[in-house]
Amino acid sequence: MHKKNHGISKKMQGSGHHRRWHKQKKSPWFSELIGRRGTRVERGETRYLILDTLAEKGCHGYEIMQSIEEKTGGLYRPSSGTVYPTLQMLEDLELISSREVGNRKIYELTETGREELQEQRPLLEDIYEDLGQGQSLEQNEFFGETHDQIMKMFKLISRSFHRGRLDPAKTDKIHKTIQEAVQRVDEILKGD
Repeated sequence: MHKKNHGISKKMQGSGHHRRWHKQKKSPWFSELIGRRGTRVERGETRYLILDTLAEKGCHGYEIMQSIEEKTGGLYRPSSGTVYPTLQMLEDLELISSREVGNRKIYELTETGREELQEQRPLLEDIYEDLGQGQSLEQNEFFGETHDQIMKMFKLISRSFHRGRLDPAKTDKIHKTIQEAVQRVDEILKGD
């Protein structure tokens, strides 16, 4: 049986059918920058991503959005405007149930929901594959690590700016360093 990773990070932990995903928050602009699919999930497909998330444990809406983002390696994060109406529809169809815990609504998969998810498993696998667009695990890790380094650089620059430590001489040096780095990366990519 051929297993697909669907762009999922090696940082996934767990065993058997219980999975815990390493939290990776990626900037939406970075996914766009590297040509990731972003939010192009066909209408109605989010319901299967939600059912898949709830197969592991009960969650509130925000956790569902985070889980889908993590399971898709940061390639797709549904908006609250998509998730909450879909949760209501799934509840109306009796595929999920909800209960109040404190000031939050926790959603759980019903037996009917589990059966629906099992029947639609091939479609769900296709959704994950489409989102991955053939990205290998190594490519996803490379982009993740690159994202982290770029964000670290932006934070350093931003912190210095907000603390009033960026003068024209420093900004010129930073621009020159970034331009040199871009040129060097271009040379590496053009080389054999």
